[in-house]
Amino acid sequence: MTGDHSDVARFTSFRRLGAACATTAAIALVAVACGADSNSAPTTAPLSEAAQRGQSIMSTNGCAACHGTDWNGGAGPALIGLYNTERTLDDGTVVLADDEYLITAIAEPT
Repeated sequence: MTGDHSDVARFTSFRRLGAACATTAAIALVAVACGADSNSAPTTAPLSEAAQRGQSIMSTNGCAACHGTDWNGGAGPALIGLYNTERTLDDGTVVLADDEYLITAIAEPT
């Protein structure tokens, strides 16, 4: 053990970025699988293999604890229909919920 804390910090940062990227992909997959229109009726069609992987990632990482078991929200925002929509932040800023925003929001939720 070298005691070099910068290596640990880089590894931790890399892990967080990796987790954020995986979660963003999962959100996109769930959004696509569920449809982009949050007002549309839920579909009973089976999920694609990619959507099933995304749902599995989100389920095993505890995302449902904040975003609801049906992804329609709870303590955290709804994920259904979130991807590539404009969102208004607490300070009034309007942002596009694209890949870049979601990666940042997941890695640094505050």
